Amino acid sequence: MSLWRDMWRESVTANRIMAEDEEDGLIAFHRLFEAYGDDGMIHYVKGEAWEWRRNREQALAEYAKAQELLLAPHWKQAAADAIKQLTAPLNEQILREIY
Repeated sequence: MSLWRDMWRESVTANRIMAEDEEDGLIAFHRLFEAYGDDGMIHYVKGEAWEWRRNREQALAEYAKAQELLLAPHWKQAAADAIKQLTAPLNEQILREIY
């Protein structure tokens, strides 16, 4: 399996861990950054994890870092779309009530 696929699979696993337990998830993501470096895809998946945990500020920070680091136009756009969704005026009011 390719290095990218391994990283993606492990990122999704870290996301699932964080959905269950924030501390364990943060440890899993830390290990991913140690293993693969400061990769945009890991930041993107960590942004999803923070969004799931309803931590909007952390999610935005991770998506912004992902957008900065990602090279593939599709994923760069996915990060931009996630930021736009979390900061859209209509969504912002709704999200303030949720978060």
